[in-house]
Amino acid sequence: MTMTEPQALSRHRFVEVLSPTPKTQTEFDKRKRLLAESDGVVVVEWLNTAKGTPAYRRVLALRRELGDVGAALNDLRHRLIDAVKTLRTSPQKMDEVNRLREKFRKRHNALNRILSRYTHVPALAYSVETGVWRFGMIPKHRPGPEVKLSDQRVTIRANESSVSASLVRLAANRELSKIRLCAKCAERWVFARRPQLDKFCTDKCRVSFHVHSEQGKLNHRKAQAEYRNRLRERAVNE
Repeated sequence: MTMTEPQALSRHRFVEVLSPTPKTQTEFDKRKRLLAESDGVVVVEWLNTAKGTPAYRRVLALRRELGDVGAALNDLRHRLIDAVKTLRTSPQKMDEVNRLREKFRKRHNALNRILSRYTHVPALAYSVETGVWRFGMIPKHRPGPEVKLSDQRVTIRANESSVSASLVRLAANRELSKIRLCAKCAERWVFARRPQLDKFCTDKCRVSFHVHSEQGKLNHRKAQAEYRNRLRERAVNE
């Protein structure tokens, strides 16, 4: 097992799964968003550190399976809705849905067997300053590389078990697709909070992508043309 020095994450804050319990819908939505961001940061930092290890390959396989199972569930749901609508005119559609439902049930059970390799136990933490107890589930065993992450307030340890739990939470909340490889280098992982904007692991990759892409070249030519027009207008006015 390897342990890296704590990585400072100045833009992020970690949040516990539970406690204090949200009281309003706004608080609930905020907690959900913060939890997704916490999970996303943990996953990508661990993936970028553990790359090439057996634990890394197991976690990637789990991520793919979670994505595939989620897609299969969406397909099954849409087929069921369509079958119910056309039940009178096309009863065979319901038969097909029932076959797909059984196939999905077996795949879902297989996924849970994969998850059974990770054992978590309940644990309590406390805050003297606020008097709040915090409840969570922590890995009983810590296989593979372990990475320390700090938001300058809390330091946590990310390992294969905790990263897998984060992936499962992201998948359950339809956030799994935000864990993706950099759109430019395709080597480092990023958490795309804003899917259309957070595509790159560094500013260097972002600039390089926009400069060399067809859209980037088009934007550059447009910007140059506008710049030349401004120069001409300025010369006329002078």
